[in-house]
Amino acid sequence: IHADPQVAFAHYLCHCGGTGPDGQPHSSWMRVSAGYRKHGDGWKVIHEHFSAPFDMDGKALFDLQP
Repeated sequence: IHADPQVAFAHYLCHCGGTGPDGQPHSSWMRVSAGYRKHGDGWKVIHEHFSAPFDMDGKALFDLQP
């Protein structure tokens, strides 16, 4: 996390998941970057980006562990 009095940025790993159309649970670790700006009563998200790690051929790797 990097923060100054008005703006902050963070990057982290997030474990995301849900239930697929087949009724089976699916999950993976995603990389996240986020930006925040201070407004009056608190911090507000001004940017958020999720991405999956990928191999050298550009294929997403959903089965990696941190």
